[in-house]
Amino acid sequence: MAKIKVHPRPGALSELLKTKGMTKMDAKEKTQVDRKTLSKIDRGEEVKLETLQRVVNKLQVTEEYFRHPPVSQETDKGDDPEPGTILLRKLDASRLHDLVEGTECFKWHLNAKVRDDDARKFLEDFEEAAEKFRKQNAFVFDDESHSLRLQLDRLKTADDMAARLERLAEHRLALLGGGHLFWECSVEEHSYEDVRWQTANYRSSYLVHLSIEPLGTQSRRVHIYVGETPPLFAPSDRRYDVFVNGRQLPKIGDGDVPSPRTLEDGDIPF
Repeated sequence: MAKIKVHPRPGALSELLKTKGMTKMDAKEKTQVDRKTLSKIDRGEEVKLETLQRVVNKLQVTEEYFRHPPVSQETDKGDDPEPGTILLRKLDASRLHDLVEGTECFKWHLNAKVRDDDARKFLEDFEEAAEKFRKQNAFVFDDESHSLRLQLDRLKTADDMAARLERLAEHRLALLGGGHLFWECSVEEHSYEDVRWQTANYRSSYLVHLSIEPLGTQSRRVHIYVGETPPLFAPSDRRYDVFVNGRQLPKIGDGDVPSPRTLEDGDIPF
């Protein structure tokens, strides 16, 4: 019997782990699901239903959580979060490693007074080291594809980053971080013989905010821009299709919601 595949809600796993105060390493140990698959779940990529159910059961949530966003979320203080914001939390080496997986870039915030030249030079070097750390850990590959030299280099970079995080305290500074999905949309015109139609293609990427804060700061909220978010359904017009990360949305008014399909070259929507 063929295995049933599902597409979880992008970002749902990260939200859940933050709520529970867990890292992806914690989730790996608790669910016995490898980090590569957990990253696929967090990006909303196709996974086996039985794998998602294992994660759901071990993390004690419902499948619905991974399909639709919760009605409300809470901050550390138990208050409803301000719309258009995310909560940045203090980072150590482990949390930073989990945060950078799958991200394409950092957005930096300087929320501390840095008047000392040594501290400024330290932060300039810190940004370069963080970018190197991001590039080496942005995507998870199979261990078989790693050379020994590459793995040793990644360990060296991770140790260097951990040491720099500890040295922030010497300059009375701390690092906070958090991430969210950023959406972009492009519209393409198509024609085949006398038939014309359009496709709107929404693509998501993971954007991480890093903030330099005064020592002792544990968390704070920042305003974010999430880009052009996709709709839940496509318009009923048969000559206008909507795709989200390569999957076609069902149209408004469809009696039966069709199974999502992937847009391929030469694909005509009718």
